[in-house]
Amino acid sequence: MKNKSTAISALILILILVLFYIFSPGFRTELSNLLELEGKLEYDLSKNAVVHIIDVGQGDSILLQSEKYNVLIDAGPNSSEEKLVEYLASLGINKLDCLVLTHPHEDHIGGADLVLERFGTDTLLMPDCMSSSRAFENVLDAAEANGIGITVPDRGDKFSLGGLDFTVLAPDSKSYKEINDYSIVLKAQYGDTAFMLTGDAEALSEYEIIDHFGEDFLKCDLLKVGHHGSSSSSSKEFVRAVSPVLAAISCGLDNDYGHPHRETRSLFDDEGIEYYRTDLDGTLVFVSDKREVFVG
Repeated sequence: MKNKSTAISALILILILVLFYIFSPGFRTELSNLLELEGKLEYDLSKNAVVHIIDVGQGDSILLQSEKYNVLIDAGPNSSEEKLVEYLASLGINKLDCLVLTHPHEDHIGGADLVLERFGTDTLLMPDCMSSSRAFENVLDAAEANGIGITVPDRGDKFSLGGLDFTVLAPDSKSYKEINDYSIVLKAQYGDTAFMLTGDAEALSEYEIIDHFGEDFLKCDLLKVGHHGSSSSSSKEFVRAVSPVLAAISCGLDNDYGHPHRETRSLFDDEGIEYYRTDLDGTLVFVSDKREVFVG
């Protein structure tokens, strides 16, 4: 009888551990990623643009797809580079048409060397901002090894790929005090819809963007929230100028910075903006049919 009782207790303990694992945030995130991946290839890229806010932990990596074109904005930290490469490969991507590295912080460029080695790119955009970090040196080495030149864009530059019309909104200076303010900020127009892609641009850069382009030009359906939801970005003036219907925050689960900050969450709540988070929701997919943007 004692052995039977012990066996039952062991089974109950195992059941508790299994249930805890299943309902833990990490498991939900991975399950969400798998479920999302099932539907990613169902979208007709000849009629839709798809934006993937890829879960790379505490970092950024955004993939835009339209027609046969693939544009990757940032490549996450080094710790997630294998996951990023596997995700891109799972979508059938063999080569990138454009890789944008918004600024030389490791959580945005750490995986770029492996991405360049695996996929290459026709165009590599980086700001005029140097770094002594190993991650930055790895990017330069990978670009040179694969014969890829680096283009430094200017504010106001435009380029188009697969029905996506990009405008470079920032940076506006070559002498910022904070590296985050060197972030390349892009607006991508697709039909009657638009996406705002901000890197880690802080409030200073946001104000410069408003002053130069005006609020009407900045209206977008989807906002990739600046600096992982930090309160030093997403100024009220900028968020109201963009006035997005949807917003996406890329950050790591239980990260050391407390991202997204309470002030940012409260601002989106007050403005009635529906926002999603990679730390809670896993990889996020948004789809535009040229008329509206919806969650994929």
